[in-house]
Amino acid sequence: MSISILFTSCEDNDQFTGASSLKWSDVAVTLSSAQTSYTINESLIDEDNPSTYSIKITATIAQPQPINAVVSFKQASGNANSADYSVGEIVIAAGQTVGSTNVEVFKTGDIEGTETFNLQAMVDANFTINSFNLPVTISNDFVNDVLEFSTTWAGEYTFDNGPASTTIDFCTIDFDVELYTTAGDFVQYLGATGACTETGSITGLPNGDYFVVLNLYDNPNTPFAETETVPVTVSYSQANFATAGSFTNTANNLSTPAGTLTAVATVTVNGYNYTVTPM
Repeated sequence: MSISILFTSCEDNDQFTGASSLKWSDVAVTLSSAQTSYTINESLIDEDNPSTYSIKITATIAQPQPINAVVSFKQASGNANSADYSVGEIVIAAGQTVGSTNVEVFKTGDIEGTETFNLQAMVDANFTINSFNLPVTISNDFVNDVLEFSTTWAGEYTFDNGPASTTIDFCTIDFDVELYTTAGDFVQYLGATGACTETGSITGLPNGDYFVVLNLYDNPNTPFAETETVPVTVSYSQANFATAGSFTNTANNLSTPAGTLTAVATVTVNGYNYTVTPM
């Protein structure tokens, strides 16, 4: 018996080179935004209103792909930097056709003047991208003019009181922290909550000198007739500025009567600049 075997081959022009016959054409990614350029007014940025600081960029492709398309951004020009804004990557996930990110401009508070940045887009291999540049101007520079105060008198004092000793908690004393003009007119509180650490701030005051005053609102310890000093430490700072420091006032003691007013510092206001001088 004889068996004949007939071999045939497909006419696919395979040259047996080892190279894949699958051809991939780079997929075009299109970027867009509502405007071709933006101006963000830094002084009007409202953290509760993203439209005052956020810019949306959208990326699209014509057909879903089996791999992610990742678009990143770099600053091509301008005098702003990463302390002034942020921008994330755009990922068009496999099987999807749209992705987006937001450029967010920060309300920094330091002295910078008008700033600009121009974002340029880049995309991973296997994709191409349309020419995309997004110029952004940050105008009307916001300068922080808030001077923060924190005042505390935490501590205790123990003394012999007959056959036993008595410990007085300084926090049983209630100081209010107040601001006055040099003419003696009340301006505002810098803390009046009854807590042992009072906090407050000043902003937008007319230029001039002001007094920081401790108002001893209540002192239940006067019956002990002890004269131990109650140190009161006042700390102050202005974000984005070098204005910062602290000092301790020792004018009050455990027998100081309620209602006593003690001026502890002068604050000189000159625009957004402050000078604090302990007394």
